[in-house]
Amino acid sequence: SSVFSSTFDFEQIIVQGRLRWQISWAQTLDLRARWGRELHGDLPAQKRFLAGGLGTVRGYNYQSLFTPDVDGTPRPYGGDQLGLLNAEYRLGVHGDFGVGILFDTGMVHESSGSLRLGDFRNSLGLALLLSEPGDSSLRLDFIQPLESSGSILVQGRLVRPF
Repeated sequence: SSVFSSTFDFEQIIVQGRLRWQISWAQTLDLRARWGRELHGDLPAQKRFLAGGLGTVRGYNYQSLFTPDVDGTPRPYGGDQLGLLNAEYRLGVHGDFGVGILFDTGMVHESSGSLRLGDFRNSLGLALLLSEPGDSSLRLDFIQPLESSGSILVQGRLVRPF
């Protein structure tokens, strides 16, 4: 065994689709769907799927969403299956100021079973936006997780979240 040996014999598939629909000069709908799965081998830590927090399900803490095996094995870092859906509707209110409504749903799962929609966690939120040219905007998001009694999370961003 070498100091630099590794077990990077794995196969993984990730499918992602994004849609931006400019409904009118003041209305935009952004959608993203992402699904991923290990196909063969064991995923190294840096290739495992993570969910929760910025860029995924924003109403939950960073990397907190995971459905582990129930056979008593310790929880690994991340999972080998991911399902994620994000939707954001933005409305320009005045000049460069706008508001948005956002919805996220997703989950990470470990492989002994299949990832089921019933395992997904959801969040709903409101965004206050100060638009800049291009895709960047200064934004403040207020997001509530829907499956827990957790408090509203407040997040600031400088770029589009997905």
